[in-house]
Amino acid sequence: MQMKNHILLIFTKLEKYIKENIINILHILIMSFKNYNNNNNNRLLSSEYKRPRKTVTDEYQNVEMIKEKLKNYVELDPEDVDEIPQGSHLRYISYNPAKKIELFRFGGTLVTCKDEYLVLSGKAKKTFSVQRYIRDKKGKVIYTTRFFKYRNKEDMFEEVLENTIDKSKEILTKQNNIIQKQQKEIEELRKMMKKLSNK
Repeated sequence: MQMKNHILLIFTKLEKYIKENIINILHILIMSFKNYNNNNNNRLLSSEYKRPRKTVTDEYQNVEMIKEKLKNYVELDPEDVDEIPQGSHLRYISYNPAKKIELFRFGGTLVTCKDEYLVLSGKAKKTFSVQRYIRDKKGKVIYTTRFFKYRNKEDMFEEVLENTIDKSKEILTKQNNIIQKQQKEIEELRKMMKKLSNK
């Protein structure tokens, strides 16, 4: 009986709280619903997309065309994918396990990076996800998606700078080796001169 009274007291207090705060509760629910809708308005839904028989991407599945489309892109190591800055433009090659073929994709702009997938933004700012790994029915990774990042001017400048620094270090190392060799030769000559002068 005491437990029943205790439960009744809790429900009475809850009912009173809801009546007193119904406006605030409704406002929170409405705002949550609006935020949910706003966040999902840019999602590319399969119900919106009417796939043509042959897409533009389908036409770009031969090696020469793929090389042309990846001209200013650099392939990323799988462990570097997590370090890609948001806003970077990516293209990728995925895998179709049913057909057992790799497929080139034009990709889009990176929105977010997760452990198992990336979210990219494409045409009309519609977002879509790209699986980082293709798994078999047992969950074993059978393919790691290959991502290619667009090399902007800063990336190209950084690469040139790094190459220049590497070449400079190589030249300095060679020069230091020559100097050390010459110093040894000079020391040997001094020793020889000293021996000759003592005779």
